[in-house]
Amino acid sequence: MPDHAAEINDDTETRVTCVDINADMLREGERRSLVDTPYGETGRISFLIQNAETLDAIPDNVLICIPSPSEFGMLQISPLH
Repeated sequence: MPDHAAEINDDTETRVTCVDINADMLREGERRSLVDTPYGETGRISFLIQNAETLDAIPDNVLICIPSPSEFGMLQISPLH
């Protein structure tokens, strides 16, 4: 997402919050962000433990992207409203 924002929109401010209910998965994502991306230590990627059916810690005025269930093993999530 930060790459797309920079390449397409010349935007170096876009922030990404990775959300998962599983703390171990988030730790792995955070580890990979430090190793595999230039954004790990920029403050542009943050990690939040939360149930995807709630997302009440995410402000209402942001874009929420949910990856393909088959790609990431997401099973059952009620529709977000």
